[in-house]
Amino acid sequence: CTFNPALYDSPESAQSAFRKEFGDGKKRFVKFHNRFGKYHAADERFYAVIRANDELEVPMVVGVCGLLHDRNTPGAIDPAVYFFNLAQTMRNSNLIIMHGGGTRILQIAEMCRDLHHVFIDLSMTLSKYKETSVASDIRWLCHHYDRRIIWASDFPEVSILQALQDFDEVVGALAPERRANILGLNIAKLLDIAVP
Repeated sequence: CTFNPALYDSPESAQSAFRKEFGDGKKRFVKFHNRFGKYHAADERFYAVIRANDELEVPMVVGVCGLLHDRNTPGAIDPAVYFFNLAQTMRNSNLIIMHGGGTRILQIAEMCRDLHHVFIDLSMTLSKYKETSVASDIRWLCHHYDRRIIWASDFPEVSILQALQDFDEVVGALAPERRANILGLNIAKLLDIAVP
């Protein structure tokens, strides 16, 4: 699911709409995308919705696009500091940093290493930067933080098959249990999906 807090005229109305849509006790993944939604990553309506989610009886798993800037962003934000501070406000929710924060993926993972409700998603970044030094960072993370890493393809931008091939090329030999964690078990556990 997605939710755009910028569609509402106040933090309170955004919270109310979010509770109405997601307060039914069914755990889901909800993605927040400030660039597509045309709101600043630090918009108070967004923070209000994050607080509302944390207060739900069954909080949603929150995904926040890790690419915080585009030509319409009014002021720069340090992604590592931003995600660390955002995660610190969440007490009952799990946070997935989508695209791993782009080229800052290792720094973000290091800053959030003791925040065990924070997960790093590899979509887009793995494929886009597979020929750069970022690939070395991703390889290291997969070999050391496998219980906190989530593979995804960013389909349709990258096909599922291509993203899997990119994963194998970048990560190399990986213990089967680590590979299983990254390729599906981590997200299944977050969403309470039984895996045979």
